[in-house]
Amino acid sequence: MRFYGPNFEAWTFADRDLPAGTSGPDVDIHVQLGSDCYVATFYTVERLRAIMDELADNSPQFANGSYFIDESMVIVRSLDEETIATTIADLVANGQIPKIFTKCGSASE
Repeated sequence: MRFYGPNFEAWTFADRDLPAGTSGPDVDIHVQLGSDCYVATFYTVERLRAIMDELADNSPQFANGSYFIDESMVIVRSLDEETIATTIADLVANGQIPKIFTKCGSASE
């Protein structure tokens, strides 16, 4: 899946279409800004709730689901193409990609 904007190209390496609605799995999104590449994981609130519930039931991680962190997390209402494209375009326009996403490479590397 690829998304294009005036100043960026974004994509996911998922071997499936984006999940419909809000309860699907999280999706890693890569963004190319100039020669730099960044990556972040997009979640829905429903997915975060499911992760925390699973941790509470099955894992001592994150204090048994009392909290959850992901260094490059973006929370969206839905994982549909329009929401992701709109979110990325807004983050690019406001200079937020380098602040929120993790740098994953550049053309000079």
